[in-house]
Amino acid sequence: MSDHPSLKNSVALLSGFGKHRAELLSREFGIESLYDLLFHFPIRYVDKSRFYSISEIQSDHSYVLVKGVMFDLRTVGEGRTKRLVGELKDATGSLELVWFKPPQFLLKTLQNGQVYQVFGKITRFNNSFSIAHPEISKLANPIDVKGLGIEPIYSSTDKLQKAGLNQRIVKEGIKKIVTAIDFSLAENLPKSLIEKLQLPQKTEAIKNVHFPQNLKQVDLALNRFKFEELFFLQLRLLYKNLVGQKKIKGRLFDHVGDLFLEFYEHHLPFNLTNAQKRVIKEIRKDLGSGIQMNRLLQGDVGSG
Repeated sequence: MSDHPSLKNSVALLSGFGKHRAELLSREFGIESLYDLLFHFPIRYVDKSRFYSISEIQSDHSYVLVKGVMFDLRTVGEGRTKRLVGELKDATGSLELVWFKPPQFLLKTLQNGQVYQVFGKITRFNNSFSIAHPEISKLANPIDVKGLGIEPIYSSTDKLQKAGLNQRIVKEGIKKIVTAIDFSLAENLPKSLIEKLQLPQKTEAIKNVHFPQNLKQVDLALNRFKFEELFFLQLRLLYKNLVGQKKIKGRLFDHVGDLFLEFYEHHLPFNLTNAQKRVIKEIRKDLGSGIQMNRLLQGDVGSG
């Protein structure tokens, strides 16, 4: 099985990317193909899987998802200090929402008395909580609404942001790739190893990295890719060692000299540990094999 051929296509073909943004993405992150974009992993995740009641909010919460009714929506200040302020209330309490230099669409669309879901970073001041520049959307059916799941956050740059390549476009682009009917990635780990270590398949893992149902899926997927990287690193080192043994011949020392034996048996001022004796035997074996030796000796501090 191999990766689907379409994964070699340029990211410029994705909706919202285009030629200019694709060129920027290549310069900023080296991402050119759809395959490259799949391995542009999130730098962190935001848990939007549950709604908090306002009374549940604590100072140690960084981001929260809440829902409530908008009250006392008003514009405060003039010029540079102009801001839009509102109060979101639920059955347990209230918190302040603030937008500095509010965009026109917010001024036109937000209304008192409407139910909204709000997500943002919590700030505490004078024993009350507020959220500046929250994500906000109107709830048509506030009773049945559910959490928004685990949201991935991707690394970006000022140039990409100025070009309009935001989080939403990146997520939608990746989602279009992994939800294609024929999407698949070639599995490069042996089936026996996957089963023994209970690793997710590569296709499943890449989906769970970008669109997990919970944080446990994230951990399992990332662990699979970490193992894969170290596994192939070890294989390359073993292969290099085997090639070296066949192509590069070391100098052959077929017997131990008298001076060494004299020093080892009669003049060494301390007794060797069993581990030190074992290492000397291994080195002696390597020296007598005619194969180039590549060895690192490591000892604890004070071991001599």
